[in-house]
Amino acid sequence: MLQVYVFLLAIIGFRNTQETLRAQKPMYLCNPFTNLQPAAGQLILHTRAFWASLYSMVKCLLTQRTLLLVFVFLLSICKSPVALAQSVDTLRLMHYNLTNYGHNAFSCNATTNNIAKKDSLLRIILAHAQPDMLGVNEVKSLAAYAQRIVQLNLNINGATTWAAATPNFTRGSDLMNLFFYNSAKVGLKEQFTINSSVRLMDHYRMYVMPKPGQADTTFFNVILSHLKAGNTSQDRAVREGQINTLNTYLSTKDTAEGFIYQGDFNVYNSAEVNYQMVVNSAQGGRFIDPISRPGVWTNNPAFADVHTQCPSVPTGGCFSGGGLDDRFDQQVVTRGLLAPGRPLQYVGSAFRVIGNDGRHFNQDITNGTNTSAPPNVINALWSLSDHLPIQGKLLVTTPLTSTATLSKTAHSVWLGPDGLHIQGLQGPALVRISTLTGTTLLQTTSSTENTAVVLPQVSAQWMLVTLQPVSGSKPSQHRVWISN
Repeated sequence: MLQVYVFLLAIIGFRNTQETLRAQKPMYLCNPFTNLQPAAGQLILHTRAFWASLYSMVKCLLTQRTLLLVFVFLLSICKSPVALAQSVDTLRLMHYNLTNYGHNAFSCNATTNNIAKKDSLLRIILAHAQPDMLGVNEVKSLAAYAQRIVQLNLNINGATTWAAATPNFTRGSDLMNLFFYNSAKVGLKEQFTINSSVRLMDHYRMYVMPKPGQADTTFFNVILSHLKAGNTSQDRAVREGQINTLNTYLSTKDTAEGFIYQGDFNVYNSAEVNYQMVVNSAQGGRFIDPISRPGVWTNNPAFADVHTQCPSVPTGGCFSGGGLDDRFDQQVVTRGLLAPGRPLQYVGSAFRVIGNDGRHFNQDITNGTNTSAPPNVINALWSLSDHLPIQGKLLVTTPLTSTATLSKTAHSVWLGPDGLHIQGLQGPALVRISTLTGTTLLQTTSSTENTAVVLPQVSAQWMLVTLQPVSGSKPSQHRVWISN
């Protein structure tokens, strides 16, 4: 139908152009309405006279080449069906090992590891990176430090929407992970603890904050960990145990919702068993390296552009030193997050190691020229930590639906491996699953709470789930991404 509208607009525009040109260059006029005498302001369609006039117009245009390119262009842009209106946004997810933030031990003391100085440097780095979510390792296990980072480094310069997930340090380690998020962009639905050895892992179930005109929201998950350091066989065995705990935990989750696993992996090459347990499905892995850079990373200049430790050659009394030569910090994702057309897509090409220009292998990042970031940011990265931060980008695409069509009730729906689950029902309900354009794909009755409704076999797409309680109470509608 849109093609017809544009076609008519092209004719009308052509006619108006002809009227304008009539007095100037009558020799170039093509009048498609010669054989038509409609009432004023009307167009006659589906008549022999109309199509005859159209044929005359096209023939004239082909002869004179007047406005032909414009006419063809207008038709070409409409050769596909009308697309649903969509909202496209991006989310930046950052990870940073802060190297003993607030924790003085060994050679880290009030001089070499001054927390006020760290805060001043962190503000510079975050102002440059502009993340929407931030996961960090190596913060002293005190809940007060979570709010300190929010108040002194995130909610500054007029910002008020940053929040911290609940600090988790029940393992008894001196150091903990923390997770921060901009509540204007994303929300924290719930968080969980993964009881791995040495240090706990943290699971955050997030959702994209809906905008006006959007239906429901998109959920995704971030897992944060700091694996055992060291390159001995015992160290690797501990990491294997930690990943085994993670895989056992994930076996109870529906990873189709989309998971990102990030942190300081302390892994030296992609052949390590503990890493294969992350990325190799034959060994229980559920993730993919989104930048696809397998190999021996440590002390290998072929991977200079993805090294994250250490930005400084000298130890500074608190760092590992040695220059950039290890790819310890990584983000890996479940396969579905790399598929185009999903509501949430990880953009592998946008991944970056902040402050690494690929030209400072085994060097200070401040040595010579480093144009990957402004000089004050490079200096701050060199001074704050013995790791560089990493940052990935998520592309968020959601269809726009009139908010008037969405009624919010106590009902909720979620996808499990066995189908669509419905919660909040007080009795039987009619369940209708349709496309966003209104085509019904399935209609059934859910008789009990949390009954799994088997979904129709269709290509991955957004669908609208309408719940109409048999009791006659208020119905509700939910937008769900279904990927069979």
